[in-house]
Amino acid sequence: LAVEDVGKKDVFVLEPFHGPAFEHITKLSNKCVRVIGPRCLTYCLLHKLAIPEFTFPMHNMAMHNMVITCTGIDKKQKEELKTLIQYMAGLFFSDFNQSVTHLITGSVDTQKYRVAQQREIPVMQASWIQAVWEAMGGSSSVTATNSSTTADNTKATDKKFLSHVCPVFLKQVVCVSQLPKKDKVALKKLVEENGGEYSPILDMRATTLLLLLTPQGDKYKHALEWDITCVTPEYIYDSVQASYALDTQLYKFKKQAASTPTKASKMLPPNISMCSTIANETIL
Repeated sequence: LAVEDVGKKDVFVLEPFHGPAFEHITKLSNKCVRVIGPRCLTYCLLHKLAIPEFTFPMHNMAMHNMVITCTGIDKKQKEELKTLIQYMAGLFFSDFNQSVTHLITGSVDTQKYRVAQQREIPVMQASWIQAVWEAMGGSSSVTATNSSTTADNTKATDKKFLSHVCPVFLKQVVCVSQLPKKDKVALKKLVEENGGEYSPILDMRATTLLLLLTPQGDKYKHALEWDITCVTPEYIYDSVQASYALDTQLYKFKKQAASTPTKASKMLPPNISMCSTIANETIL
């Protein structure tokens, strides 16, 4: 802990990435200091690579050559993800630039998500970062004595992390109206198999999508008042076939897309608890 005078050629190999020694070294005023973990060093030696000259600490090389940004993630979690990405030798940017290789999302209804799909950039859930970190022994629950050649060679793109790919309907709550029961059952199955939630009721607080055949009826009326997106059922089928959530604008009814809600239509009923759900159809 007495180390103070360091130069840009000095490299500190530390394990674990927490505690007094780690905190002291990483807070030295000299920004050229490099801190790496044993797995980072081992990987570089095995692959005959120079240690990356990043100023942030690198525990391992699982995300080396990856450039990551995120969307639909709150500020606190974003900072936590950034730290872990850098610990695994990856680069994190707030903006979606040309160098981005992966997107982490908490929603399929963002502009960054659309751009990622257009550019065929992999879209992952935030759980991916934690899963890779734990696989590399970065979690406090995994000790350095558990290190192995397999872990040292782990990459964030390995097949074992495919379960963290963003599902098509991530955090989408879907309600259906105007369709026969058998069609509702089929849509329910597709939505749930692809990461979404099916709801038999239209809930002002939870529903994100209303599927219907024509722009009419009580559910449609309330969906407009509650600013719930209304689309045709083809949106679900086409999105599943494409393996990502398509732009809902392509499936909206012209009346909804062109209309501008009036001030009156935006007013909530006096007793929300009595009027915030519409369930005048069968359970499916």
